[in-house]
Amino acid sequence: TYHHTNMSSSPSSSVATDKCCDPGQGGQHTSHGEDIKIAGVPAYRVGSSRSLIVIGTDVFGNTFPSLRKIADTYAEAGFTVLVPDILKGDPLTPEMLVGEQRPAVFGAWSPKHPIDEAVSIFEAVVAEVKASGAYDTIQVQAYCFGAQCVVKTLETGAAKAGVLAHASRCT
Repeated sequence: TYHHTNMSSSPSSSVATDKCCDPGQGGQHTSHGEDIKIAGVPAYRVGSSRSLIVIGTDVFGNTFPSLRKIADTYAEAGFTVLVPDILKGDPLTPEMLVGEQRPAVFGAWSPKHPIDEAVSIFEAVVAEVKASGAYDTIQVQAYCFGAQCVVKTLETGAAKAGVLAHASRCT
């Protein structure tokens, strides 16, 4: 069963506000996983469990240190984690979203990244890992921009459970 609580006053807004797209601490992190291709998509993979978590990224993409640190932490807890590049190699950087340039930068970036394309990429990755039979369970999780990836994947029944954090573009 899917349950959604809308915590945003404008979930479909295409302009980042000061409270959106916060990169957190960012910083440095030495990744423990590897960069691979799955379903023709670059992805970060870490862990060796038969329980898989597939993560849909925020606008900072699958190479962002904070996200890789989260993936590595899940792997240390006993999961395999896969983070596909749903942004097709074109993430934003925290520096791009500083100050008065933020709305213009996000406004120019957003139309080049239709959410339907990100969802298609994410679903293709989930479908391939599911078909492989390598995992006993598949869970999906997403941050901000990637939230629709989780919603759509759960609607298809391809994943057992899902988590959204700071979901955007969900109505």
